[in-house]
Amino acid sequence: MALIAGASHAALDAATRALLAKPNQCRVLAVAGARCTVMPPDVGLEARLRVRVEGRWTTVAITATVGQALRAAGVREPAQVAPTLHVLRPYGAGYAPVLPDGPPDALLGLLLSGGETISWWGA
Repeated sequence: MALIAGASHAALDAATRALLAKPNQCRVLAVAGARCTVMPPDVGLEARLRVRVEGRWTTVAITATVGQALRAAGVREPAQVAPTLHVLRPYGAGYAPVLPDGPPDALLGLLLSGGETISWWGA
């Protein structure tokens, strides 16, 4: 198993194409801004998302919802903060607010994509 990291999407894409063309060349991959590491057979990797909850970064499972991110950040009852919950999702060069479709607690079930900022007021 190989792990490819890139400083940009372009570098990651170029490194992926290079490794697919020559699968045994991970250790000598020559793509600027990219690195390839061969992982030992007894190592497992878990993809996680990074989100900011009330100003602090936390990581959650790749299938996590806003409610699960709140619990991971120490919120015991996410439903209590739902009425004033505010979620910003990366969009273009900035962030865009995510508006609930339905009652305020609808945001608790929103699947995260990574990089979101979650906050609330007065709970």
